[in-house]
Amino acid sequence: MLFLNKRQRGNGPKKNKTSLRSRILLLFIAMWFIVTVVLAGIAIYTQVQAAQSSAVQNSAAQLALTKKTIEDTIKNIDLVGIRLSNAAQVHRLADETYDDLSDDEKWLQPLLIRSLLYEDDYTTQPGHAVTLLLRCGDGRIYSNLKGGFSLARDEKTLNIARLISEKPISYGGYSLDVGVLSEDLLPSDTLVYRRRFPSLQNRQYFSEVIILTNRTVFLSKLKYRGSTAEEWGILNSEGKVLLSDRPEWIGENCEDLFGVDEASFDRESNSVACKNLSQLLVYYRNSDSRLVSINILSRTRFVRSAQGIIAYVVALAALCLVVFILLSAYLSKRLTEPLRKLGRKMYQATGGDMSVRFEPRFNDEIGIIGNQFDTMVDQLSKSMRRLRETEREKRKAELLSLEMQINPHFLYNTLSSIVWLASEGKNDDVIGITKVLSDYLRLSLSKGREFIPVRDEIDHVRAYMNIQNYRYANEVRMLFDVDAAALGLFTPKLLLQPLVENALYHGIKSREAGGGVIRVCASLCGEHLRFEVWDNGVGMSGEKCAELNEALANQRAHGVGTGTVNSRIKLYFGNEYSLSYRRQGDWTIATAVIPQMSEESIHEFVDRGR
Repeated sequence: MLFLNKRQRGNGPKKNKTSLRSRILLLFIAMWFIVTVVLAGIAIYTQVQAAQSSAVQNSAAQLALTKKTIEDTIKNIDLVGIRLSNAAQVHRLADETYDDLSDDEKWLQPLLIRSLLYEDDYTTQPGHAVTLLLRCGDGRIYSNLKGGFSLARDEKTLNIARLISEKPISYGGYSLDVGVLSEDLLPSDTLVYRRRFPSLQNRQYFSEVIILTNRTVFLSKLKYRGSTAEEWGILNSEGKVLLSDRPEWIGENCEDLFGVDEASFDRESNSVACKNLSQLLVYYRNSDSRLVSINILSRTRFVRSAQGIIAYVVALAALCLVVFILLSAYLSKRLTEPLRKLGRKMYQATGGDMSVRFEPRFNDEIGIIGNQFDTMVDQLSKSMRRLRETEREKRKAELLSLEMQINPHFLYNTLSSIVWLASEGKNDDVIGITKVLSDYLRLSLSKGREFIPVRDEIDHVRAYMNIQNYRYANEVRMLFDVDAAALGLFTPKLLLQPLVENALYHGIKSREAGGGVIRVCASLCGEHLRFEVWDNGVGMSGEKCAELNEALANQRAHGVGTGTVNSRIKLYFGNEYSLSYRRQGDWTIATAVIPQMSEESIHEFVDRGR
């Protein structure tokens, strides 16, 4: 707190001192503009609702005017059906006693029915040509589809009659439907009238009169009188569109088209929302004719009718909105800019830049957080410096310990071998082992460098094994399989020699017979450099290798050849790199994987190790 107070006192006068809470309250005060927008929305909604109510009333009134026209039209065609179903000629032709007639009478009956059609006033009016089908109770079909009224034998006429007759007839003895069988049988704009009638002798024997007429006959009569209304239609008792100024609606179900089912028509006249919310369906039910007149209104019509008041309200709301946006932009910038600056500083700090400082301008809540951040970065920077020093000293101590563990005992044995060879008068061998020892010591020191070329590390291992073979009379055969591309890369010093020493002392020397082989491999694997040390000594079992690998992964392994090498690899390159062991046939294999390093990239890993 003493540090914080000093920083605060150094910021000069406190005339700019405002709390974050005060600025947030200013933002809330600016929100009164939302009230203006809400009120504008309510005004627009009220006006549109009034326009909608007026449009619905007008549409319902127009639909009501069509009632008599619909009734007259249906009565005209129903009158033709009644006349035919009651005509003696039709009963005589359709009756089950037809087979009792003579051939001349059978030939005469269709002609008599044809004359009935021409006597009817409605069917002789221009454009009212009636197509008649008579389906007798015993299955005979008569039709004038082919011209004269006669017994139908062609497949098309029979299919038309069969498909029409499969549909049930609603109450009242007749039905009016649209002929949506298939375009190749019956055009979709054909209206189908049907009336069933029983035989005079047998009330269980029913025949059927089917009258087909084109819907265009009715369009001129069913248009709203004195109106140019569009998107209207006539529904039958099943909710199917019989007539409409929209040809694509014909034959479709009202629920499929507009999402309005028949149960929605629960009044004489009303309006219902369509599944497309931008549309409104106005209906008028004709209870005595069982038909429903509908008109589809677009809600945009209501908006257009209220354009005057809407334009005024929108202009006022737009003005308030502009002011609100400008004020919000100013306040949001004042509020968020310090937070953004603090966020950027934190991001830099997480990237490792401990020189960043926030240095707040105000002594509000954000300023307090910024001061605490600066204090934290200062302390963290000091801690990281101490940690790097500690890690560097630890690494140097480990490397020095490794060299001290390797060199004294090894030098003692080597010098003993030189003395013995000199006493035996083997001067050439003394010269050879002394030269190899000189190379070994020179490579071990490496001028104090922590990273050396792979070539030098291989030479160091080769010198070490040459000295050992002088001591053990070349009992161990040393093989090198090194990728030429790997020789110029760099590796931590003393990475392979401890592994080779482990292979010699814990593997090869345990063999009862000779023939020991140690193989050193270095290869490139993607972006990695892979070292392997193979030995055919007694070595470890697969279970033992697994236990050692687990210890290495958790950095619990001890010893020069495993724990130290593994910890150095992780220290330099991270936990994704490590030392591992496996058993393959007669071989025990130690594998160390490190990144590929050039001389230019060494400093990156040296810094990480620190």
